[in-house]
Amino acid sequence: MAWRPVSSLATRLFGNGIPIFMLHRLNQTDKSRAGHTPSYLRRCLDYLGENDFNFVSIEAIFAYLRGESPLPSKPVAFTMDDGFIDQATIAAPIFIEYNCPVTVFLITGMLDGNLWPWFDQVDYYLTNTRNSVIHLQTPRGRQTFRLGNPRKKSQAIYLIHRLMKEMGDASLTEALADLISATEVKIAEKTPEGHKPLTWEMARELEKKGIRFGPHTVNHRILSRLENADMEFEITASWERLQDELAHPCPVFCYPNGRIADFGIREIEAVKKTGFIGALSSIPCQVDRNTFDDYLYRLPRLSLPASFDDFIQYCSWIQHAKEKIWRISPHNQFSAISPKSAHGTTSPDSFRT
Repeated sequence: MAWRPVSSLATRLFGNGIPIFMLHRLNQTDKSRAGHTPSYLRRCLDYLGENDFNFVSIEAIFAYLRGESPLPSKPVAFTMDDGFIDQATIAAPIFIEYNCPVTVFLITGMLDGNLWPWFDQVDYYLTNTRNSVIHLQTPRGRQTFRLGNPRKKSQAIYLIHRLMKEMGDASLTEALADLISATEVKIAEKTPEGHKPLTWEMARELEKKGIRFGPHTVNHRILSRLENADMEFEITASWERLQDELAHPCPVFCYPNGRIADFGIREIEAVKKTGFIGALSSIPCQVDRNTFDDYLYRLPRLSLPASFDDFIQYCSWIQHAKEKIWRISPHNQFSAISPKSAHGTTSPDSFRT
């Protein structure tokens, strides 16, 4: 279905969107840690080059959507969230080699050494436990998670991430302590190797080579669950830190988690007030040229899938057609956002963002 003659005809019928891919962790092997391998990332970039896709920056997409400049045919963009060191040491050199723009959205508190994100702690303690079964108190009651093999551990990490995203700060702190106790892994007094962030110096050096950096809040707290002052602090303080440390930070904001439940009109207005040209969510769609209100502050992204076949689909007319036929286009997704913050609500979500 992605064969060029078929694709050409189908694109005329359905049109084509712009895929913006997001990555998180990179991994040198298939076993030591969850994440995309360098060979897989290269395979994806090779496919795009061989099939006449054009790498574009996030800022170029915003300029196109504002009617300020055109895009080349078959554009595709890449982002990375959080700012872990493997993004600087493994992924960034590959993007530079392929002359592919990429924007890294940084949790500034993590780079400042004030934070080890809860979701990464979940990964660490579950990956290193020797227990084959643990029991945790969750928002849905006491639950059992089986960890007998790497596949079951991966499933447990995914499910626990989803459950913890439903919690407020106090409940999340309690749940994390409960998980650490259940895994019986020695508490890490400092961020372990393999879980460290990149440094501001690394960011400055990569910026000189064309890598862009934008803000992803100070502490990766879900904005819709915060009081006004805390919500505004997470947005403005993270942007100020990037301006302090970097020469040309990217004026695009990235919502933590980025689901419909995680931000609303209140957060969008705060992002606008801070002076950003737009913002990214993790609502899983291609970008379309929509004109409805605030689309530039709710732009969707697709998680880079583990399956290469899925990757091909996400790049193609097939994804765009599915979004139209199944009524899951960005317009339908975004129009579901409440005029108020989605405080205390939940929704289906993708993996950690």
